[in-house]
Amino acid sequence: MRLLSRCAAALLLLIAAADGASAQSDQTFQAWRLDCSAQNATSDMQNKCLIEQMVTAPNDKTKAIMVARIRFFGVERRAIMAFLLPPGMPMGTQVSYAIDGGAPGTTSITDCKDWTCVAVVALNDDLLDRMKRGQQLAVTYGGASKPVAVSLAGFSDAMAALQRGGS
Repeated sequence: MRLLSRCAAALLLLIAAADGASAQSDQTFQAWRLDCSAQNATSDMQNKCLIEQMVTAPNDKTKAIMVARIRFFGVERRAIMAFLLPPGMPMGTQVSYAIDGGAPGTTSITDCKDWTCVAVVALNDDLLDRMKRGQQLAVTYGGASKPVAVSLAGFSDAMAALQRGGS
């Protein structure tokens, strides 16, 4: 839990740094984007790359309803995934996620700011492998009855580029 709290704090710094700034996209891998912009650097400064997918509203492609963002954290280079969700949800709100209709995993919102709420998941090797082989990550939050669909198209290649440090 302590690791997730530290990860959440680092991700909030990352979100704050990128808020309002134009992101430089280095590469696109189908549904995923690799971003190695300097504004992504956190206190460890060596982990400035991330991959992300912004999910938009079905009827308004300019309105983001969620962002799934993955990066490595710390000198151990632990993979973490942050769900950036709409603001105003209570702390501790449960967030569920499932790959291709499989068994769901859960996390909860650990922090909220005026512009977003954040839920963090530590990605172990099994979860990463299932995401690389999967088609869709379904994310449910805030009592929604219909999950938000995060495409896993291009995830394996995007993750490989992230592991190489963005090269």
